Amino acid sequence: MDDYKNEMPEGLGFSMAMNENAMVNFAKMSEEQRNRVIDEGRNAKSKDEMNRLVDRIAKFILRNIIPKRDFEKERFTNILRLL
Repeated sequence: MDDYKNEMPEGLGFSMAMNENAMVNFAKMSEEQRNRVIDEGRNAKSKDEMNRLVDRIAKFILRNIIPKRDFEKERFTNILRLL
């Protein structure tokens, strides 16, 4: 059962395969964060909803996936990389 829980839905995998930034950002996530993304992908009701999830991953707009404190830390880290 745990294997199924961690298995990425096909639609999410296909959508992320079309978006390199989403794939890179997904790979950087903790296991807990990836599991939340997978759960959200599993609950997507349409292709558009899945694509919006992937766009959020690509743009680091992950407020619903990453707890706020982690999101703020991640945003700060990304800003520092630009300097």
